[in-house]
Amino acid sequence: MPDHPELDSSYRCINVEHSVLDQFEGRAFLYLAEHFPNNSYARQAYDAFHKATTSQFISKGFLSQALSRKADAARALGDMDECIKCLTNGFLIAVEIDDLDRLTQVDTVLQRIPQKWQKETAIERLQKDTSHSIVVARR
Repeated sequence: MPDHPELDSSYRCINVEHSVLDQFEGRAFLYLAEHFPNNSYARQAYDAFHKATTSQFISKGFLSQALSRKADAARALGDMDECIKCLTNGFLIAVEIDDLDRLTQVDTVLQRIPQKWQKETAIERLQKDTSHSIVVARR
């Protein structure tokens, strides 16, 4: 990913924010980390999502999405504390904006949590709260 994609002549045509490009890059590295286990891919995914979560945002929904993906990259890195922190923040935003898609995204990451993390109080609470919020959002 170039440092300044806005210098490319096609950048104006596609009309996306730099943070959106960071998320695409992160998703590509996360895919590689999942299919070709390599900690450097997971680290690159995490770093790309970190950039996406610290830049200007289009919406709160976008921030919630980026935080969920950052949590997934932290999961791939084996960083339980960062995973929980990012998922919790993404969840709280999704509840605030009442966005079923973002809640479902948090739930999807929770389903990928390693078995050895499942009994952690924070994860159990987040799973319970997410399930409840999805039920409420579907009404």
